[in-house]
Amino acid sequence: MDKTYSNGKSEVSEPLSPVFKDGTAQPVFDFDSVIREIVYVETDVDSDGDGFADKVQVLIQRPAATEKGMKAAVLFEARPYSAGMSRDFTFTDYHSRIEDVVLKEAKETTTTTKDDWKWVPSPPSPEMKRQAVNGEGTPAYDEDVFTRTANVNSYDYWLIRGYVFASCAGLGTRDSDGFETCASSLETSAFASVARWLSGDPSVKAFTDRTSGLQVKPFWSNGNVCMTGKSYAGSIPYAVASTGAPVKTIVPVAGIASWYDYYRSQGTYKSCLFNPGEDTDTLADGCQSRKLNEEEYVPFKEKYRETLLEMRAQFDQLGGDYNTFWDERNYMEGKGQRQCSALIIHGLNDFNVMTVNAENMFRTFRNDGLETRIILHQGAHCVIDQLENLDYHGILGRWFAHYLYGIDNGAEKEAPVLIQDNRDLSWHEYDDLSSNGCITFQAESGTKTFVSDPSKAGYNVSFKDKMEGPMYLGDEVYEWEEAIKSGSTEASVVYTFDVNEDMHISGSPVVTVKASSDTPTGILSGMLVDIAPDGMEAVLREKHTEQIPVHVVTLAGLVQGGALPDKDTTQFTKTRTKDKIVTRGWMDIQNRTSIYNTDVVKPGEFYEFQLKMQPEDYTVAAGHKLALVLYSVDVEITLRPALTTTFTVDGAGTSVTIPVLK
Repeated sequence: MDKTYSNGKSEVSEPLSPVFKDGTAQPVFDFDSVIREIVYVETDVDSDGDGFADKVQVLIQRPAATEKGMKAAVLFEARPYSAGMSRDFTFTDYHSRIEDVVLKEAKETTTTTKDDWKWVPSPPSPEMKRQAVNGEGTPAYDEDVFTRTANVNSYDYWLIRGYVFASCAGLGTRDSDGFETCASSLETSAFASVARWLSGDPSVKAFTDRTSGLQVKPFWSNGNVCMTGKSYAGSIPYAVASTGAPVKTIVPVAGIASWYDYYRSQGTYKSCLFNPGEDTDTLADGCQSRKLNEEEYVPFKEKYRETLLEMRAQFDQLGGDYNTFWDERNYMEGKGQRQCSALIIHGLNDFNVMTVNAENMFRTFRNDGLETRIILHQGAHCVIDQLENLDYHGILGRWFAHYLYGIDNGAEKEAPVLIQDNRDLSWHEYDDLSSNGCITFQAESGTKTFVSDPSKAGYNVSFKDKMEGPMYLGDEVYEWEEAIKSGSTEASVVYTFDVNEDMHISGSPVVTVKASSDTPTGILSGMLVDIAPDGMEAVLREKHTEQIPVHVVTLAGLVQGGALPDKDTTQFTKTRTKDKIVTRGWMDIQNRTSIYNTDVVKPGEFYEFQLKMQPEDYTVAAGHKLALVLYSVDVEITLRPALTTTFTVDGAGTSVTIPVLK
């Protein structure tokens, strides 16, 4: 039965439960009367070592009907960026880490395995003090906090449909306790505490502030929580799910499955595209927005600097091997703990959080026997909206309704795999991410050489006299890229293969390279390029500071409802081009057998390297050529060693094997 209440401006009548039609919640709640408040959840960790359990600030937005007895499901975004960014690292700091570096040289071949690097959690400190409960309080609303916090308006569509939205930046962020340690178990545990509180776990306490002890309870929650978000915020749902925390479902967008695969590749350092020099310590430092409360932060400043230095030693940027630091941040671990469904969304042109993350976590959830779905679109590192021929909000609406409100709408029976075709941008359904065959292209016999010095491909390797900022990744990078792809310089070799019939790549191509180097250390990189002799229309990957462009297909194609403005239906824009990079890969030549150990490389001796490319779903049209490009330093992604290496490739032992779907 409807009830009437006052929002301070006018009388508003709303139902006391969501209204569902065609399996999705309808926009029946008033946006202007949404209740906004701030609570502080006490976690199970003391990350800053002050002897007290850290509390983290959580922003709550809920339909006003929850004040009158409505129990609502919760959409929870854990997003360390939200509270602001504060960096001590400068442009010079970033690039001193990649320019003229000396790679670690293996003095002997090791035989360690993944089990030797197993991370084991430490028990909580028995001396950690918790907040005494001094009664119950009412959360406050602080307009300044909501104004300066990013992404708080991104879930308005769901608020007016009867969902609560909770946002938390986490440990070490502005108005929260603790240290930001980039994806560590401490961070995961803290966010898991928030998820537990939102689900109604009475063992987790929340308060009106960080000191009074006035407790707040989530009386408005129906106990069902979905974790969602993009990028870092899309990674934390994987992390929290791996702990067994009581989340009903997760919807990660461009999330990281293993941080090793984000900052490393086959034993070598790699950044996300356009951010060479970034690593877990710089990302943590950027998110440590607690610094913005300068007076409060002063007592912790030196201790946090030591924390970053310790992280830097542990992640071993110049070595690049898998170790316990990365095992702690590997969310594919935790078998038997995960108990939720997952709807995974990722861009096939994403060279920030690369596609290996989506594929690995899809398989992880499926192997755990959990209901899992994946949507792969032709965008890059983005949140898709209402795309042409994809009712994105309808898909999410059915998923949320089914798992958070128990609506029998068949969401769990929809196709497990939905992929957007690179040729015509249509959508195809599959039962799995799989191939049913493979094609091997053999390089021509004979030897070819290339050098690791990117200046040989026209790139100015020095940062001297360059302005601070993105200029170093401007046109010069794309000129370097064109030179590398052409094979016309000393910095790469290129093998081309005729594609006589449409070739649907489905999975991770593997390049077998027989090669020698004249140094004991080095980076081996590769890319596969689709070459169209007569040109083609393609969705090109995003450029630095620019997303893949979209165009409007239908004005106001998505009716949001309530007082919210309608949104246009869009589609990714294709560009006329002669070629497109399909996928890439990078490795340390001292990791030819494993990321868990190193192999001695003797200068002048030929070895077989297995260079794994990022997984891809892409069709190369008949009549095109596929180019295998081999090079060393990738100026957009890898370190730049001081020692120049010359590689000699034996074509007779070099090939690329491509998983295909026929």
